[in-house]
Amino acid sequence: MTRSHQNNPAGMTKKYAFVKIRTNHTVVRQISNILKHSFPGYREEIIDIKPLLKRRPHLILINIFHILRIYGPDSFTSGKNILYIRFFGTPFMFRQIRKLLQGRISAGGYAFTFQDNSLFDASTPGTPNFVYTDHTLLENRCYPDFDASRDLLCNEWMALEKEIYHNAALVLTRYGKIVDSVVNDYACDRSKVRNIYYAPYDDPDPGTQNDAKYATRNILFVGIEWKRKGGPVLLEAFRQVLSRVPDASLTIVGCMPECDLPNVEIVGKIGKEQLTQHYENASVFCLPTLKEHAGIVFTEAMRYRLPVVGTRIGAIPEYIEPGENGYLVDAGDAGQLAEVLCKLVADQERCRRFGQSSYRKYCDNFTLEVVSGKIRESLTPFISGGDRKKADNAGDATATLPSHSSETA
Repeated sequence: MTRSHQNNPAGMTKKYAFVKIRTNHTVVRQISNILKHSFPGYREEIIDIKPLLKRRPHLILINIFHILRIYGPDSFTSGKNILYIRFFGTPFMFRQIRKLLQGRISAGGYAFTFQDNSLFDASTPGTPNFVYTDHTLLENRCYPDFDASRDLLCNEWMALEKEIYHNAALVLTRYGKIVDSVVNDYACDRSKVRNIYYAPYDDPDPGTQNDAKYATRNILFVGIEWKRKGGPVLLEAFRQVLSRVPDASLTIVGCMPECDLPNVEIVGKIGKEQLTQHYENASVFCLPTLKEHAGIVFTEAMRYRLPVVGTRIGAIPEYIEPGENGYLVDAGDAGQLAEVLCKLVADQERCRRFGQSSYRKYCDNFTLEVVSGKIRESLTPFISGGDRKKADNAGDATATLPSHSSETA
C-alpha cells in the first residue's frame, strides 16, 4: 500500500497537490481549473514554490553565489527572463526545491501530484507525479535565433532535467513536438509521454459571431513582446499589402511600437472584454513570431473563427493546416507573409471558410471538455490501483497529433 493510500482512509476526501512555480499567471490559473474539471471528486491543494523559498532567505542568498559562479554576473543585467531561468537553473536550487517538495508531499496524503512545467522535480516516493509542460530546454535548439550561452543551462542541471521526465509517472505536453523532444533528447520511454494540448477557455463558444467581419480586411496582431513576436516583420509585410490592397488595415494589441504606416491602429494592453471586440472585428489573425513554445494566442483566435497566419515555429504548425484554416510562412520572411495576407484580406469567402475550419479544429482539440477528458483518461490508471500495463495502454495519445486531427477525449 502506498503512503498516499495509508494517509487517506476510507471515507476521507481524496486530494491532490498542484505544484507550481509561477505564482500569478493566467495559464497556471487555467491549469488549476482544468484539473478541478478533470477530478471533481478530489480536493485540490496548491503548493507554490516561491513562498516556500521566501521563508528560507538563506537558500536564496546561497543560490546567488551559485548563479554568479556558474553563469556569471551578466545574469543580473541580461533581463528578467534570463535571471528567472538561471535562478532556478542551478543544481543547488534544483536539489533544494526537490527536498522541500518531498518533505511537504510525503506528509500530505495526496493521491497524486501535478506539476506545471519542468524547472523542478515534484516526484516523491509513493505518490505518482505528473508533469505538464510546453517546453524542454533542449527544444530551444530548434529556433533560428538559438544561442547556447543564453538558451541552455549548465550540463549538471540539464542532467537533472532528464530526471524530471524519468521520475514522472507520465509527462503530458501542451503540444506534440515536445513529445519528440522528451523522447529523443532525454531518452524517455515514449509510452509515458502524451500530448494533450491545452484549453485556454472554459466555454468553447465566445457567444457572438458576425460574418461581416470577414469583409473588414482587418489584420489583428496580439502580443506583448513586439520583436520576439515578429512585429517588425509584420509591419514590413503590411507595407507591401497596402500597395496591393489599399483599404486593408492592421490592429496591434498588447504593445506600443512606433509606426509611420497608414491604416494601422496601435491599441496597447487592454482587458479581455476589449480584446473580444478586436477579435470580432478582424478578418485575419497574424502572429509571425520568431520564437514561441505553445502559442496559446492562436487557439484563442481559432475560437473566434478567424483564419490564422503564423510561422513554422514551435507548436504553430500543429494549429495551422495550410490552405484549410490559414497559412504558414518562414520566420522573418516579410515577402511570404505579405503574399498570404493579401490572399486572405482580398477574399471574404476564403476568410469565412478558413475561420469555420479554425473553429472546428479548436473544438476538436482545445476545449475544456476535450483536454480535461484526456487528463482524466491518462491519470486514472495510476491513481486507482491500475498496474503499469493498464496505464501504458490508457488512451492512444502518445504520438503527435497531425494538424488535421479531430481526436477527442
